[in-house]
Amino acid sequence: VVLTTLINSLATAPSDAAPLILVLDDYHQINTPAIHDQIRFLVERLPSSLRLVLASRADPPLPLARWRARNELIELRAVDLRFSTEEAAAFLTEVVGLELGPAEVAALEARTEGWIAGLHLAGLAMRDRTDLPGFVATFTGSNRFVIDFLAEEVIRRQPPHLQAFLLQTSILERMCGPLCDAVVGADACAAPPIDRRLATSPMATGQDTLELLERANLFTVHLDDERRWYRYHHLFHAVLRERLQVEMTREEVTALHQRASAWLTDHKLIPEAVEHALAAADYQRAVALIEQNGLWMIARGQRSQVRSWLDALPADLRRERPRLGHLHAIILIQTNQTETGETVLAEVERGLASIASEDERRTLWGQVLLSRAVLSWYTGDQAAGIRCSEMALELLQETPGMSRTVATIYAASAYRLTGDVSPACERRMREAVMLGRDLARDIGQVSPYAVPMISLGRMHVLQGRLRQAAACFEQARDLLGTPIERWSGHSALADIARAELLLEQNDLDEAEDLVRQGLELMDGPTTAGAENLLGGALVLARLLQARGNWRGAFAALDAFDELARQRGFVPGLLALSAAGRAWLSLAQGDLVAAEQWAESAGLTVNDEISFPRESEYLTLARVLIAQNRIEPALRLLDRRLIVAEADERWGSAIGICVLLALAHQASGDRSAAMIHLERALRLAAPEGYIRIFVDEGPAMLRLLREARERRILIDYVDRLLIVFAGERDRRDVGDENMTPAAQLTVLGSAPPTALPAEPISEREIEVLRLIAAGCSNQEIADTLVIALGTVKKHINNLYGKLAVSSRTQALRRARALGLL
Repeated sequence: VVLTTLINSLATAPSDAAPLILVLDDYHQINTPAIHDQIRFLVERLPSSLRLVLASRADPPLPLARWRARNELIELRAVDLRFSTEEAAAFLTEVVGLELGPAEVAALEARTEGWIAGLHLAGLAMRDRTDLPGFVATFTGSNRFVIDFLAEEVIRRQPPHLQAFLLQTSILERMCGPLCDAVVGADACAAPPIDRRLATSPMATGQDTLELLERANLFTVHLDDERRWYRYHHLFHAVLRERLQVEMTREEVTALHQRASAWLTDHKLIPEAVEHALAAADYQRAVALIEQNGLWMIARGQRSQVRSWLDALPADLRRERPRLGHLHAIILIQTNQTETGETVLAEVERGLASIASEDERRTLWGQVLLSRAVLSWYTGDQAAGIRCSEMALELLQETPGMSRTVATIYAASAYRLTGDVSPACERRMREAVMLGRDLARDIGQVSPYAVPMISLGRMHVLQGRLRQAAACFEQARDLLGTPIERWSGHSALADIARAELLLEQNDLDEAEDLVRQGLELMDGPTTAGAENLLGGALVLARLLQARGNWRGAFAALDAFDELARQRGFVPGLLALSAAGRAWLSLAQGDLVAAEQWAESAGLTVNDEISFPRESEYLTLARVLIAQNRIEPALRLLDRRLIVAEADERWGSAIGICVLLALAHQASGDRSAAMIHLERALRLAAPEGYIRIFVDEGPAMLRLLREARERRILIDYVDRLLIVFAGERDRRDVGDENMTPAAQLTVLGSAPPTALPAEPISEREIEVLRLIAAGCSNQEIADTLVIALGTVKKHINNLYGKLAVSSRTQALRRARALGLL
């Protein structure tokens, strides 16, 4: 997904744009076959605007021969990179400052094979020597022997205090003056120098020494413009580390790592502090740092690093420390290893008794319950997830922080289990959104804000407030608009939620793009929520059914069922998938298959119905209507309407009223049918519902025609009839012998050709053009230098003027009017 997106983005770059060069250095360090596969994938689809450079000490396992034969490869080997004698002479004379004769230069060039690192080391080793020809004659051999010899010569030529500084700071991957002071102590820099080139005061600090090493070209590289952080040249660093192991005892090296870890801890550089604690086998410090910071690091996306630390700890220590086990369980759950994660969580629960502090034990128990809530979400067990999150919230009430916020977010989604979306529940959800916003700011990740925003949007869908839902989904989309967030599973949640909404509004093209994109993002090693996978499969199935692609619609649900069995999703999700398949069968006119489902599902109209299973029972009502068993269907639907109204689920109420209208129509009670249809239309019209009517086929078409004759909401009914008529050019929608699916539209509202009644401003035209270019709201705001809210206002104005409800429809309408 990442590389496809990158390639497609680069492929759209202007032809006159400067080429981009991507350099991957030290490629020989890569040993994961999947990475080599991805590089091959990139190279073989490389856009003309991109050049890829691999710098490696060894040939990578890539199809070099094939690329060479195709003239797609330029190779710079050692023979191309080596200095010539003339270049070596210029370097040694002008850069290093040596006065060498042609014979000495030629000998050095030959001995180092023109390798600049070797020449550099040779130059440093020869400083202040008088017998340069004798020195040149003393070393021979391969590059490795040359580098070892020259590095030893360079190090040996430094004063003792500087040698000590180099060796002791070689434990650091990067270094600054105060860190060096902490590691080597003040005495290492305070001794008077011997080398006049390295002259410094007796009271030199680590910062003075680092700047001095840089000025002396002693393989010290600054990492920032302020020259605060430095590192050693990699080859020189390797030699220093080898020498360190020889010249210092294990205990002395351990002490260096411990001092480094202590300083890094004090300065909040936790990852490096942990690495040095582990290098020192100071497991007490390492464990303390990991336990204190592991949750935050996982939340910031540093899951792999935490996992590597846990792997580096002794196994018995991991088992003895419940907090470490909990971190391990979180990582397992997030990487789709849910069964193992469940096992580790059980071990953690058994180890809670070993925590002496009651407050710590209570906090960890709350966090474990929260992890169980997440695990339940991944497997689709809503009831267990909400129960665990509410218990976790109770335990974490006195523990402000990330865990309490996440528990609040999960607990606030209880409406998905009960169907109660009353104002009180909405206030709870909005509180979770605000807490998520604060947490997102603290950890530098937008998902804690975007995820509850999506959940709030889904609540609005249940409330029948599609426009407010669309605003929430759009805001989540903007939050998740960066490349890193776009490639996350959280972005997939927004894609599928928006796709479901766009499908209801009959924007089939954009809905299909989004749902396929969302499902693709979820198809990876990171665990995706089972409910979201089911939601995506159902949206795709409905969408393909609307297009008349029956085989594809059933295949979408088959694919979900297979995934559900592989990942151990709860049986309830398979039951919902089966109900979706029965709905497709009815739409296709296959009553036998739908009846077989109803019989196997074991549902009756007298059952106590929980909200998560409502769609199953509404499908049962459809089967009963198709069987002309109207009385039990009405009893079932009347009961559900009372519950939906009590819970203020007006979105559900619309769908139930539609089915009541169809049931009364089938019984011959046209008056009752019109009453329920008019109620559904009045609830649906302000929010732009379409498919909830159109998907019911020719029976609904007849009801809508009668509603128009009775002059019920004529403008809205006409819009629905236009959608039905979109298919009429191809088939006779009124033919009752055809399957309903054959009579459903695959078109949106027919775009009128008359100009809008209200003129479109120049600024709105600019916004249209940027939408056509694929820009997000934030990108439009950045381009036009206006506020994000202003962009949204312009887009809403455009929707109103063009009489559309989505970007795709706006572009289609604008092109028809010649505005683009």
